[in-house]
Amino acid sequence: MSMQPPAGQSQQPQKPKTGLMAIIAILAMLAAGCGSDTDSAAPADTAEETSTAAPAPAPEDPEPAQSQEPLEFSVGDGTEYTAPLIQGTTVWIEDESGPAWELQVVNVDWDYTQADFAPSAAGTYVALTVDARNLSDEPMDPYITLDWELGDVYGNFFEESMQTADEDLANVDEVAPDETATGVIVFEVPMGMDRAILGFSFLDGPFHWIAVI
Repeated sequence: MSMQPPAGQSQQPQKPKTGLMAIIAILAMLAAGCGSDTDSAAPADTAEETSTAAPAPAPEDPEPAQSQEPLEFSVGDGTEYTAPLIQGTTVWIEDESGPAWELQVVNVDWDYTQADFAPSAAGTYVALTVDARNLSDEPMDPYITLDWELGDVYGNFFEESMQTADEDLANVDEVAPDETATGVIVFEVPMGMDRAILGFSFLDGPFHWIAVI
């Protein structure tokens, strides 16, 4: 049996719930869509960053070695490196009081060695045999009172060897006035070298240069 509303009252129709459900569904879809967009955006950004990253710079090519040009030489008076005296010329070395030494290169061995010499780090040894005559009035040691240097035609200079030859000028000791001693000076030079410029000076005085071959 159906119930009838009281007289004078009208029955209120119930509001449908479909509109509310539709709104909830749309919000859920939007929320899901936002999450999906966020999740997929990161890989896309990463891929973009990866694809646009600058490549590592390539290593620079080494510069080609510069070839040295030989210096220009002429026979001179020995006061300049590029104007040396010729081998065999006698050189007079002076100190502040006058003549000190008379020097002459009498022999050059471009591949010198002896049994107790270690292999040269530079390549080989060169031994220059020198006659040293004392021109002063008192005994002097040529190894102590003289300086010497050896250079090549490119202007490179070489170290005197730490090896002591049996006939080394260092073993001469003092030379009496007007006496002559003979000894060798040993340098370390590149293998195959066969000419050089040898310079002598009295302690810190000016050098006198001689061509040696």
